[in-house]
Amino acid sequence: MSWAELDPLEGPATVAAAGREGMVLLDAGDQALMAAHLKRLDADDRINRFCCVTTDDIIEQYVSGIRYDSDIVLGSLEAGRLVGLVHAAVFDTPEGRVCEIGISVDADRRKAGIGKRMLAASMAVAASRGIRRADVQYMTANRSMAALARSAGGRLQADGSESSAAFLTAPG
Repeated sequence: MSWAELDPLEGPATVAAAGREGMVLLDAGDQALMAAHLKRLDADDRINRFCCVTTDDIIEQYVSGIRYDSDIVLGSLEAGRLVGLVHAAVFDTPEGRVCEIGISVDADRRKAGIGKRMLAASMAVAASRGIRRADVQYMTANRSMAALARSAGGRLQADGSESSAAFLTAPG
């Protein structure tokens, strides 16, 4: 099955206002939920997510700087709490539209398949929007991200302390 054959999510709808649960598309109205999730990450998890040391102020700037009109932003909600977040920054290249994906899951919700479901959902949305390729940049020491990318069929490449995975989302 290709990513394009998966059902993309409905939305976007401001989760905070709608009280939705499960895997949902997020928008600018959900910035407080996103910032709260990212601020719960400890120092090592922030390095794994952003590939650098990241303060609360930087997280606020990051969340407010997302291009909600073009990027793919989705989350996993449980009991009103955002426990997982995917941001796929979309941009154009000479080869077509591509996205770079960042994924994070709350420490107490890891190993529950949330990251895998969020990656699949973000790929399905990307394919439905005509995005040909998705890339994930991660710290080479982040074995969980490497395992997730490998299990999802990513083409992995290591370069010192940073690695990447590339996925084709739509036939090209």
